[in-house]
Amino acid sequence: MIANAEQRWCAPVGGACPEGYPIKVAKSGIYHVPGGRSYVRTMAERCYVNAEDAEADGYRRAKV
Repeated sequence: MIANAEQRWCAPVGGACPEGYPIKVAKSGIYHVPGGRSYVRTMAERCYVNAEDAEADGYRRAKV
């Protein structure tokens, strides 16, 4: 797992987020949470510990 210095996000492995980093950010700049309609099929570009960290980096939550 490759994580940034603050450990708020890490790079996905094969498009999947590792344990402890469940929030998926797609190329579109939208993040997806577990249980969301598109979560399973979303290929992650970044993985976050929580939604607040993804939003702090400028990403927005999926509408569904």
